[in-house]
Amino acid sequence: KIYEWMEHFAYRYADIGVVASYHDKQYVCSKYRISRGKIEVLYNYINTAIFHPTNCEKYTDRIIFVGRLDSQKNLFSLLDAVSETEFTLDIYGKGELRDELERKVRKLNIEVNFMGVVPNHELPQVLNRYRYYVLPSLYEGMPKTLLEAMACGLVCIGTDVEGINEVIEDGVNGYLAKGTHPEALAEVIRKATRLPHDFVTAEGIRRVRNKFSIKTVVEQEKKIIVNLIA
Repeated sequence: KIYEWMEHFAYRYADIGVVASYHDKQYVCSKYRISRGKIEVLYNYINTAIFHPTNCEKYTDRIIFVGRLDSQKNLFSLLDAVSETEFTLDIYGKGELRDELERKVRKLNIEVNFMGVVPNHELPQVLNRYRYYVLPSLYEGMPKTLLEAMACGLVCIGTDVEGINEVIEDGVNGYLAKGTHPEALAEVIRKATRLPHDFVTAEGIRRVRNKFSIKTVVEQEKKIIVNLIA
């Protein structure tokens, strides 16, 4: 209740509120009855000078996930989905659910590698070894690892939930599952991995550079500040 009051006070009496996605803007305006004109969207940015495609040999039989190992990421459903495919899943990240996830892997008898955490500056090199990236979350804000994978030219697969569907347009720059359950995830993985992917990856790279690059976001932030000063 205290946090809600502080948030409400901050948005109502600030000159401008800034959030990371249009879903966040809708939430703030609806919950606190704030004028839409007072809330600006400033996307998370990535450094496209670092996150970009490189010419290297790629795994053809593996899918990569990068993120926290917690309930939001819906990883148990992802494990069930992977068990219905012939792919190996490489999980980068750490979190409270690792032990439970490892037990699930042993129960399903599937190929899953827990790779731990890598520094962010090493992540472009890691991502470029893969062809497919998956984010099976139940909800997101503005997922930076998705933007990083898309910028590196991976075929990006996600659930059709807030945050993810603001980045991925199904069949255009990635693929969205028709649900968060294992069957929907397995179906979209099979679909994404059997279709030609040159157009999808090229569109993904273009969209990240145009909307989520540090240069683009800095220019947007500059306009917000100039308007406030004026």
